[in-house]
Amino acid sequence: KLEQHFSFATHKSSVDRYLNFKNKKLHVDLMPDSNRMKEDQEQEMILQLNKQVIVTLLDSAHNLARQGLAFRRNPESECYK
Repeated sequence: KLEQHFSFATHKSSVDRYLNFKNKKLHVDLMPDSNRMKEDQEQEMILQLNKQVIVTLLDSAHNLARQGLAFRRNPESECYK
């Protein structure tokens, strides 16, 4: 009788749905963790971008200082008129 039950399409479908539920990261207990992981990844990406921007600004400041150039243009230059 069990062999007959296991061969039914409804049983196979139920087993498939159970395995999908068990393996997916959409499980109710894991949802806050997955949302937290997304937030952490986004935060890490923003942090990396900010680091790149700061390194670029520091490199620019270093090059300007080494060459003895000002950070700003002369206000009397053509582009301010």
